[in-house]
This record gives sequence, structure tokens and C-alpha cells, in this order.
Amino acid sequence: MNNKGQVLILFVLIIPILVLGAVYIVDNIYIAYNTNKLNQINSLVIKDISTNKLSIDEIEEYVKKNDNNIEVQFVLLSSNKVEITLKKNMKSLFGSIIGNNDYTLTSKKSVDIAEEVPLYQ
Repeated sequence: MNNKGQVLILFVLIIPILVLGAVYIVDNIYIAYNTNKLNQINSLVIKDISTNKLSIDEIEEYVKKNDNNIEVQFVLLSSNKVEITLKKNMKSLFGSIIGNNDYTLTSKKSVDIAEEVPLYQ
């Protein structure tokens, strides 16, 4: 028997599945990259708050210097706690194929600040 036609049809049916799998992997890597970037910016801002005692306006300006598309949703500055929530909307690379044109990423970090006692007075 001649099976060449069956293999060709099977190959043509498998190609879209392979392409969709590759698109899914690339989109998830892009989302993970941007989530990591957002978390790193949040950690950097919290670190600078604890050393430089920034105000809320300075925090927003500092975040905008790192990435202009980030929105500062929530900032809590108290004597013993710092909490920041950042939000970023990003367009998807291939998500429009499945109906997702954009993704919303959120980063929430909270740090408890202990009272620092100077070693030498």
C-alpha cells in the first residue's frame, strides 16, 4: 500500500498544534520576563525608601524613571512598615490569536522596618 498521502495529511494537521504550542511558550516567557522586571523595580524602590526616606511623589517619579508604563496603585509609608503595589498593562505578543490583547501584571511588596539602633554614639 501507498502511505505517503496519509503521512502528508497527518503532518499538515500537526503543524498548527506545534505553532500554537510555540506561541504559548513565547507569550508565557514574555509575561514572566515583565513580571520579574516589575518585581525588581518594586524591590529597588522599597530598598531606596528605607535608605533615603522618599515621599510618595518621589516614589512615583522614581518608578516612572525606571518604566514609564507602570502605575503606582498603593503606597503605605509608616514608621515600621513600607508597602507598595505596582500595576502594569502590557500588550501580548501572540495573545490576540486566543482573544487576549493585553495582560495586567501586579507586584505587591511589603517590608517591615525595624528600629535601627546606632552601634556607636
